[in-house]
Amino acid sequence: MVDEAWNSTGVVLDYWKTYTTPLASSYFDTPRQLMTAGVAAETLGCTSSDALVQAGMDVHTEFGYTCTPESWWLTPACAALGDKWKDECIPVLDDDWGYVKASLYKEMARNGMRLAKLTVGYDLHYELIFNFQH
Repeated sequence: MVDEAWNSTGVVLDYWKTYTTPLASSYFDTPRQLMTAGVAAETLGCTSSDALVQAGMDVHTEFGYTCTPESWWLTPACAALGDKWKDECIPVLDDDWGYVKASLYKEMARNGMRLAKLTVGYDLHYELIFNFQH
């Protein structure tokens, strides 16, 4: 996909700044497409009674993420798109709240990447990856 983007349009997908622009999103599914396909969060809502899950949610809030009614966590750049986020942000699917990748998610937000994160749970995460590869 990286070579295809470069060869067809000159978009450099292996450089982080590309993800701050609308150019990269055309190479990925959109959050809306995933929602239409039935992909949903493992833990619904923006708070949790599970302390581990809530700790992960708190970290995202500290980094400036916005939680949507559909339980997607938007980077500030993605949230700034308003209602267009479902069509213009790049989805990031995470496997579980149990291992928060704090430095990764902090940099995604800090660097202005237009990303929408959804934590889908281990089973769905690996099912989606397996189906994508085959």
